[in-house]
Amino acid sequence: MQEARAEDREIHPSLPTALGEAVPHGEAWLLDDPVAVRRTLRLSAEVKIPTVRETKNPKGVLQGLLAKSLRATERPIVIWGEIARELDTERCSHAKTTGFQGFAEEVRHELGPLVVQAPGEA
Repeated sequence: MQEARAEDREIHPSLPTALGEAVPHGEAWLLDDPVAVRRTLRLSAEVKIPTVRETKNPKGVLQGLLAKSLRATERPIVIWGEIARELDTERCSHAKTTGFQGFAEEVRHELGPLVVQAPGEA
């Protein structure tokens, strides 16, 4: 992907583009922040949220957690988007193995220069 991006940039004007590969898929990135999952699904503290290392099917785990939640009737795609907005990279303890760390670094490198920080923010 990075090679293709570099080749494209030689031919076309450069556009900021962040690339990432979710391992095994995007739901692993969501499941890796249990706080975001718990808050979004409004789950009690008693509900166990498995880590991405404890499952080979993060999508199935998220679907099971959704089914147990107060939001069980809502569309998963909407819920997954809300979890994604709540994600905090500091809470993702397996970000390196899921590919999320690399993607987050790409976002900071490619898109970070486009963001204007408020005075006093570092």
